[in-house]
Amino acid sequence: MAAPAHGYVRMLIDGIAVSKPCNVHALVFTPRKLQHEVVVYDGLDTSSGDGLIKIVADVKETRGFTFDGGIYCRNGVYVDFSSPPGDLLIVYDTVETI
Repeated sequence: MAAPAHGYVRMLIDGIAVSKPCNVHALVFTPRKLQHEVVVYDGLDTSSGDGLIKIVADVKETRGFTFDGGIYCRNGVYVDFSSPPGDLLIVYDTVETI
């Protein structure tokens, strides 16, 4: 059994950001050009995961979100960018499971 840990991950392409249960505390999205969007899922892919948040921003802005107490993701976190992808920073704590 692993102890809870704090962490962050920077995502630049679609994929699994966190592969185990966690609490997401903050998201910071910066598009690379024009208008972009990113969808963050509680899950390990888009088909089995539940959508948590969709963030839309244009190249002149960065969108940041913080969540008091965190958003619990029981299956991990998956990130799906529009094309081309942007830059997403995720701050999270892993959750001890028994």
